This record gives sequence, C-alpha cells and structure tokens, in this order.
Amino acid sequence: ENDGDGGEDSAQRHATAEAANALAEQAEKERLERKRQRQLARAKRFGEKLAKRGVVYMSRVPPYMRPEKVKHLLGQFGEITRIYLVQEDASVARRRKKLGGNRSPFYVEGWIEFADRKVAKQVAESLNNTKVGGKKRGFYTEDIWNLKYLRKFTWSHLTEKKAYERRVREHKLRLEMVAAKKQNEEFREMVDKNKMIRSIEERKSSRKRAAENAEGEDAGDLESSTTGMAGLGSMNKIRRRFHQHKPIVEAKRGRAAPLDSDILSKMVSSRFGE
Repeated sequence: ENDGDGGEDSAQRHATAEAANALAEQAEKERLERKRQRQLARAKRFGEKLAKRGVVYMSRVPPYMRPEKVKHLLGQFGEITRIYLVQEDASVARRRKKLGGNRSPFYVEGWIEFADRKVAKQVAESLNNTKVGGKKRGFYTEDIWNLKYLRKFTWSHLTEKKAYERRVREHKLRLEMVAAKKQNEEFREMVDKNKMIRSIEERKSSRKRAAENAEGEDAGDLESSTTGMAGLGSMNKIRRRFHQHKPIVEAKRGRAAPLDSDILSKMVSSRFGE
C-alpha cells in the first residue's frame, strides 16, 4: 500500500508540474501578445503623427547659416521634428578656403519637417520671399527666405531620394574609375608603342649613318686611287716628253738632203783609220 501511495503521489506531483508549466507558457504567450499589441499601437500612433507632419523645402540657405540657426528661427512658428541641410561641394569649399574666403561651412539647400503640416504650409506661404529679419545689425537680417511647402511629401521620400542620389553618385564614380583605368591603359600602350617606334627609327638612322660613312670611305679611297693614277699618268706623260730634231728634208722635194762629201769622207776615214 505504501508503494502504491508513493506512486500515486509522484504521478500527482508530475501532473501538477506539467499544469504549472502549461500555465507559465500560457502566461508568457499572453505577455508577448500584449507587448506586441502595445508595439503595434505605438507604431500606429507614430504613423498617425508622421501622417500629420509636413515638409518645407528651402531652395536657398542664407550664407553660412547653420542648421541650429534655421531651427531657432523657424521653430518660433511651430515644432520642428527634423531638419537636413546640404553642404556645398567639397571642391568648391576647398577652392574658397584656398583663396582666403570664409572657412565656415556653407549650405546650399535644405528640408525642414514640422510636426503639423498645416503649420508647415503656413510658414512656407507667409515667409517665402520675405526678409529673415531680427536685430537691425544682425548677420542675416537682410537675407531672404526661399521656402516651399511640399504637398504629400514625407521624410521617407527624402531618405529614399538621398539613397538614390548616393547610389547614382557611387555608380557614376565607378564608371569614372573604369574610364580612368581604361585611359591609363591606353596611354601606357601608346607610350610603349612610341618607344618601340622610336627605337626602330633610331636603329634605321644608325644603319643609315653607318652606310653613309662606309660610302664616304669608299669614295675617299676611290678618289685617292684616282688621284694617284692621275699623278702616275702625268709623270709618264712628262717622262715621254723629249725634244726631237726634225729630219733635214729638201724644201721642195720633201726628202732627206744628201750629206756633204767632206763630212762623209771624214766619217769614213775616222771609222777605218781606227
């Protein structure tokens, strides 16, 4: 009986533990569901707030006016939830600073989100093309507001626009890098080709100069040999020149005149007398 009672007690305890675990799981599910419902309610309320917001576009920001100053000036007319101003191009800023200009950041355009779109519309319509005002000697007193209410425009559109512009800018940068790489390769190929052409021309010119020098030496040898032959011929001619006595001929018959008998006898006597 004791063993039977112990088995029943253990089974009862096991069933109680399972029931407790099931209740705990159920309670956890209910808690998570209530949390999810609260999150959905907050998201809904936030969405309704977002739907009530309005965005004003500032096409021109007064020179060197910072976002804090814009929020201070326009926040007097209604609650501003978010503001975004676009700085000028970095190259323009560097050039201005290099030329000794103002080193403060310069903004070119911006978007201001008001908590109430009705307030945003009123601010844009009432302040557009009017002076900023303020103190008489204020830095922005004579500047003009350039504001426009963007109907059915939300901040998500702006983030999508900026993301799209960033993607376009990155794509453009990649294309420029590819084009620059291609230009560098073409330039390198052109340089190599020019070097090859220059080396070929130099070899041709060196061979041409060598041929001209060889022809000059041959011509000089030929000229010297010709000069030597000419000198030898002139010497031969000079050597063969000698004076010849003309034969004695009769003036009328054109034949040799007979020797005188006295001369002839002397020649015979001298020859045989020896």
